[in-house]
Amino acid sequence: YSLAAGLCLWNVQAYGPRSPSSGCGVHRRCSSLEPGEWLAPDEWLTSPSDRYIAVLIADQLQVLDSASLRIRWASPNTKSEELLSVRVAEGHLQLDVPRGTFVQKLPRLRNTRVRFTVTATRGGGDAKAPQGVQLAEFLLWRAGKPMQPTASHASCPDGVGPAYQGPRNAVDGNHKTKWWVSSEPNVTLVLDFPDIPPEGPFLFGFTTGDDMPSRDPVQWILEGSVDGTSWIELHRQDTTFATPLSRASMTQLFDLSHRFMQLTTSNLQSAKSGHIAQAAQPFALELSDQGSLALAPRDSRQREPAGASESPGLAIC
Repeated sequence: YSLAAGLCLWNVQAYGPRSPSSGCGVHRRCSSLEPGEWLAPDEWLTSPSDRYIAVLIADQLQVLDSASLRIRWASPNTKSEELLSVRVAEGHLQLDVPRGTFVQKLPRLRNTRVRFTVTATRGGGDAKAPQGVQLAEFLLWRAGKPMQPTASHASCPDGVGPAYQGPRNAVDGNHKTKWWVSSEPNVTLVLDFPDIPPEGPFLFGFTTGDDMPSRDPVQWILEGSVDGTSWIELHRQDTTFATPLSRASMTQLFDLSHRFMQLTTSNLQSAKSGHIAQAAQPFALELSDQGSLALAPRDSRQREPAGASESPGLAIC
């Protein structure tokens, strides 16, 4: 039956037992709930700036202000049944209780995906003894303001590095942190941005890390996509760029306005024609810095679980 004016529907279905910790729960804190993962009662989602958290409390999923713990949003209660987990399946948020599943409808984001592939470093790369790739901050500016902290998801599918120097560091707005992976070359940083307006100008650059100039990117390819399948080249550096040797220093900013406008305009056109956010597409649950929950599209490629590296302290980015 309908619950809370049609926002939540009751489905009776078999509910399989789940482990105490979710797929994202290795560190017991998640920046997003990815396809195939679930949120357990001892875990929580955080917004990009940690302003809000989403947690399971008794029979509700609640979004709380992380400073005051005031409730920003709460799902309809589940008839006094304690929530066992929350997950995304079949294009909806599913809240699991002992007798079945509640389905909570949430808005879907139109993501713009950007991937930055480092094709060469200053050190030249050595397959036998790679020094890796690093940068303190990936810079993407729109209309004179930094946009990279609004990235809803950051990953590097093919790189391995310390968990505390993961890809989120590249967009945290802090030049004292850094993203580092030990493998090179052709390491890719993938970023998702929700609902980017088409108006620019758009500029791109990066800030160097705190040490090891040999790890600095000097050649790269920057691409964008609205569906994770078709890509538009935004910038290409095929010759060795004079990346600053000084540490924590910003490169020049490259103008992407024309090609980025093409990308964001194609996003709007695709959304109107219904080519994005189909039910069969995988979705992740994300919490914004405005305290709202939404479903963000993901591509169908299976992501390596966090902490899957056999080396202690290392994780697939």
